[in-house]
Amino acid sequence: MQFKQGHGINYTYDASGTKRVVDTYTAKEGVTVPPGTTETVSVLYHSGQDYCGNVVYFGSGTGVSRLYTPEGYINRQYGVTGNRVYYYTLKDHLGSMRYEFKGDGTNVGYTHYYPSGIEFTDPGTNSQTLQSKERYNGKELQSDFGLNMLDYWKRNLDASRFQWTTMDPLAEKYPWLSPYAYCGNNPLKCIDPNGMDIYFFDAKTGEYTNQKYETTEAYRIGVRNVDDEGNIHIKFYDLADPKNDSEGIDDGYITHVEILSNENVESIIREEGGFNKFNGNPFSFGAKSSGYGSFDYSAGGGMKKYMTNKGEADKVNTSLYVAEGDQYAHNAMNFGNFLWGATGYTLGYSEKDLLKAADLNSRYNPGRRNGYEGQPDSADDQLSISRGAKYSQSNKYRNKTYWFFP
Repeated sequence: MQFKQGHGINYTYDASGTKRVVDTYTAKEGVTVPPGTTETVSVLYHSGQDYCGNVVYFGSGTGVSRLYTPEGYINRQYGVTGNRVYYYTLKDHLGSMRYEFKGDGTNVGYTHYYPSGIEFTDPGTNSQTLQSKERYNGKELQSDFGLNMLDYWKRNLDASRFQWTTMDPLAEKYPWLSPYAYCGNNPLKCIDPNGMDIYFFDAKTGEYTNQKYETTEAYRIGVRNVDDEGNIHIKFYDLADPKNDSEGIDDGYITHVEILSNENVESIIREEGGFNKFNGNPFSFGAKSSGYGSFDYSAGGGMKKYMTNKGEADKVNTSLYVAEGDQYAHNAMNFGNFLWGATGYTLGYSEKDLLKAADLNSRYNPGRRNGYEGQPDSADDQLSISRGAKYSQSNKYRNKTYWFFP
């Protein structure tokens, strides 16, 4: 890539398409390269970086430049032996870097983002004080020579236009999506960390369409709807259990998605006594939450009753479930956890206590009730419980509880 002033950036990738080397060349002053052409120019300064997993090396071969960790990174100044500075970053739900601190607690700076990925800050602040190159979605901001594009490994995102710079290689499979559109134009809920699969379901029937945006690994579904005027609308939902649910769809076991309104969710919980404050006492709540109790929704019948009333009893275990307003699609077992989390929060338990209780149950009670070895509660179970508790909170279910003594 060459710029008008003669400056250049060269990228080197391995056979899998992973970026390995970036070389930047600063040209001497007075150079003008006509648009659409490249020229060999005199180089004033050359620098580079070599990428290897979470480690970035100086291209000159003088050692590690930056080491990334889950909490931030360690930065080393070029040419200064032993000069290492620890930085910690805070990220939002999309993985975008928002705040940055040094290891001694010094506030380095912060930034905000428009949905497209363009940065903005409050008056009197400057995001350029940030040292981290990981910005929107946690992707590297390439700011050399005013390029200002985000590196998504396989493609670059131009945040100013909210478009990829190159076409989707599988664009012909999805003619209703622009080949340059990022995340189906839904950046508030979705990210595209490295080109993962999207499975498409029909919004009217709930059935899997056998259309799959195929790349490397599944983690979301798209529910596609065509309105009366022929316009196509797609809503995306993350899979709560991406590994098992994507395998279930590929294997033909999961064939359906069920979108439940807030009224549907509330009705299921209410029918099982989830709004009766009497059931919030530890003894009643524990008994009803045990195997095949009324609060064990996936096994106890709450979800089966709902699907039977819809005439789809045979789809209880072969469906994914989405509560309207939530961003996740849950399998049958996990949606039972979702409803349990919503019920527990409605009856006065905190999200933290519910997660802890589920983990303790998974560790110490399975041999007696569930027939599997004791183990920590899985990440997808914990996620579904957490989403259920948050759903109850956002819909103010606690305000609808009542007292009834059986």
